Parts: sequence; C-alpha cells; structure tokens
Amino acid sequence: MSDHVDPPGAGLFAVRLMPPDPRHPQRLAGRVEHVLSGRRREFADGAALLAWLLLEQRHAAGVASPP
Repeated sequence: MSDHVDPPGAGLFAVRLMPPDPRHPQRLAGRVEHVLSGRRREFADGAALLAWLLLEQRHAAGVASPP
C-alpha cells in the first residue's frame, strides 16, 4: 500500500486509439490527452504512450524531467 495520494484529476487522461493498421495489427497508436490541462500528444506505439504518461506523472509531481 502506498501513502502517496495524487491530487484529484492528476491522472485523468483520455485516450483515443486509431484503427489498427492491417500491416501492423498489434501496433498501438492514437492520441492521449490530459483532461484537465488539455495537453495532448499523438503516439505511434506503446513505448511513446508510456514515455508521455511518465512525463505527465513527473509534471504532476513537480519533478524535473531527466536531461
């Protein structure tokens, strides 16, 4: 169990997935948006989505991004 409590809405995201590419049916692509701030990012694969979510988590925690 964690004692960390995120502020309300800190992790509120909307994700829109694009239809699968027949050449790459398992590829995850789409757009993610932080609902409260309106910041959004298009992503071409799962790694890019996770990287952006990590950046948003750091932003919400007030932690500087790594160089």
